[in-house]
Amino acid sequence: MYFIDLKRVEAKPVKGEAYSFVIRLRPLAQNDKEPREFTWAKRLAAAEGDTIEITKDGKFLVNGTVVRDSLPLAAKLGKEPEYFSRRQVLKKGELYFLGDTETSYDSRYWGPVKVTQLRGKVIGGVF
Repeated sequence: MYFIDLKRVEAKPVKGEAYSFVIRLRPLAQNDKEPREFTWAKRLAAAEGDTIEITKDGKFLVNGTVVRDSLPLAAKLGKEPEYFSRRQVLKKGELYFLGDTETSYDSRYWGPVKVTQLRGKVIGGVF
């Protein structure tokens, strides 16, 4: 269980802290094609100025350091890990979120979140 402090969103979010945000995504279910709005709670892994990289074999790196070793949900999404590969420097106001588990559906699959999408700071819990 976790709580979302809706009054607390830092002007400069802190890496390692958890936040709630809203994002429009296509659901994981293959038969549901229309994007929907989801509220997520994830930990901030990278922020503006950080370099993120997803290698062709699915490793996720932040500023050259491996943070995760695989993309276990790629197959469920009908894609090879190579499909998600990218290297980018996060722009002003962009954030990259990861769940606490390897199998989390997070920014590795759908990319950066804008600071304006934050809804609150998360207190407690595993995401």
